[in-house]
Amino acid sequence: MKTRIPLLAIPLLVGGFELTAATIPYTNDFSGAGANTAFTSETTDAEWARNGGAYRNTYSNSTITPSSASLSITGVAGSAFTMETQFTVQQTGSLNANGATIGMGLFSLSSTFAGTNSSSSYYLADLVYGHSSGFDVGRLRIVALGSSTDYTSVNGLADDNASANLAITVGATYTLRLQGTYAENGSLSMTLGLFDVAGTSQVGTSATATDLTPLTGTNFGYRNRIGIGGGISLIDFDNLNVAPSAIPEPSAFALLGGAGVLGLALVRRRRRD
Repeated sequence: MKTRIPLLAIPLLVGGFELTAATIPYTNDFSGAGANTAFTSETTDAEWARNGGAYRNTYSNSTITPSSASLSITGVAGSAFTMETQFTVQQTGSLNANGATIGMGLFSLSSTFAGTNSSSSYYLADLVYGHSSGFDVGRLRIVALGSSTDYTSVNGLADDNASANLAITVGATYTLRLQGTYAENGSLSMTLGLFDVAGTSQVGTSATATDLTPLTGTNFGYRNRIGIGGGISLIDFDNLNVAPSAIPEPSAFALLGGAGVLGLALVRRRRRD
C-alpha cells in the first residue's frame, strides 16, 4: 500500500538554518538571486554547484551511483501540473556499458530519491542520453520506484543524434517536460517528452504512465545515473519550472495516452536501475 502524507509546508533544517518548503508555482533559474539558488538536498557522490547561471552536475566517479538534488515543493498533487527543465550535456566522459541517464524525480517521500521501498517511493522521469554500445539510447520512461501497485507505463523514444552512442548533441540545450493530469477517480496520468531549447518542437515520441493510487510526496528535483569509465561528465540544468497547467480536452488527452498503447505493451512491474 502506498504511503500518503499531507501536503503542508514542511520546515527543513539544513546547516543550522530553517528553510521553508517552496510552493507551486516554483521556478528557479539558478542565477543566485533571491530563491534562485542550489537545492536543500544534494547527494555526495557528485558535485552540484551553480555555474554561470546554471546548476551543474559534475561526475567523475567510475562507481555507478545515482546523483540527485531536490527540495520540497508543496501543493502539486491533486490538479494538473507541468514540471520541466532545460539541460545541456557539456561533456559525457568515457561512456561505459552502464549507460547514462538524465531525469527528474517527483512526489518523493525521500529527499535523496531512494526508491527502495514504499517509505521512499517516487516517480522517476528520465532519458537515456548515452551508452557505450547504444543500448536503450533515446529511451524516455516514467517509472514508479519503491511502489508499483496500480501503475502502468509505456516508454517513448527521443533520439536527436546520428551517433549510435548518444541521443543528444553535446553542447546543445534541450527541454525535458513532464505533464500530469488527475482524473475524477483520483488517478494520475503523466506524459514525458523531449523538446528543443524553446520547448516548442518535440523530439521523437512521448513516454506515458498512469497511477490509480498516485504518490503524494513533496520532494522534487533532478536525478541522474552516469556510467563512465574515465573522464568527466558535466551536465548543466537551468530554468526548472513546476507549475499548474491547463487540463487538456478529453479527446486530446486520450490521443496522447492511446497512441502508445496501440503499439506497445503496458509495463506493469516495478523497475529499478
